[in-house]
Amino acid sequence: MANQNDPNSIGKAFCGHYYSTFDSNRAHLASLFSDKSMMTYEGSQHQGQSSIMEKLTKLNFKQVKHDAKTMDVQPSGAGGLLVIVTGDIFVDGGKNGIKYSEVFHLMKNGNSFFIHNLVFRLNYC
Repeated sequence: MANQNDPNSIGKAFCGHYYSTFDSNRAHLASLFSDKSMMTYEGSQHQGQSSIMEKLTKLNFKQVKHDAKTMDVQPSGAGGLLVIVTGDIFVDGGKNGIKYSEVFHLMKNGNSFFIHNLVFRLNYC
């Protein structure tokens, strides 16, 4: 259980849940988004839960594993959190990971958080 007053604990717990769910069944991520959410995935922008979930569930790979290497967390305005993650992503059983970076802007929703903004990029350079 994350310490509700420690941004790093919240960020770590959130990322653990997000990546575990993404890697096992992306369709189960829907509850983390709202109609106010916005995602930019490799330059493709999606607004709202249904558009985001359509993009995530139609990505061109069957299997995926995220290996997060770094995570930085900062409080944002209005009780939110900014979470920045870098790491390696392995797709369809590949042995060589692809570097990625991902930014989450989490906003409070009662006693939990939802993803208000998400930006994902593969790092080829």
